[in-house]
Amino acid sequence: MCFGSSSKKQQSKPKLLKPKQSQYKTKLILLGDMNVGKTSICEYYKKNVPAKNLPNTIGVTYFEFDIKLENGINVHLDIWDTAGQEIYQSLLKIYYQDANIVFLVFDVSARQTLERVEYWISELKEQVDDKNLKLVLIGNKCDIDADKRQISLEQGQDFARNKNIPYFETSAITGEGIVEVFRQTVKDYVQYKTNGGK
Repeated sequence: MCFGSSSKKQQSKPKLLKPKQSQYKTKLILLGDMNVGKTSICEYYKKNVPAKNLPNTIGVTYFEFDIKLENGINVHLDIWDTAGQEIYQSLLKIYYQDANIVFLVFDVSARQTLERVEYWISELKEQVDDKNLKLVLIGNKCDIDADKRQISLEQGQDFARNKNIPYFETSAITGEGIVEVFRQTVKDYVQYKTNGGK
């Protein structure tokens, strides 16, 4: 699993809040074009109900979740859900700093949103030290009819494999994959840090 390659800027480490309780504080950001469903994914995880008719994010939206892993480790996630509109993209770069995990989200019914993931990855590499950055590719809206998909499961998997990052498919309507992507990503990241990742 790839945590990126090193660059010049210093990457912060997740803060260990309470050593006796093994509680981590970790920053996660969501990147992707407008209307791919970044906010809907967070809202579903927060409320466990379908997220419908949400307004477009202006700037950023902040969420925070606590995830308790099976081994008893508690992880506090500070989540920054960024706007996908081009007008905000220059302002979002400050939120890249100190990030530990990045969800790169695209819409499986819109091919161009997957193509734009290349842009988001290049932006990250220019702005932050990505040596320890955990990247995850998410194909959202997987509940749609098969004939409306422009990106198949296999195509999403191939794209992620070429980037050496994990791939998940999610739906903020049915909830498919949402709990899994949060929990598995946090579990993998904590394991990486526990095994000596810096």
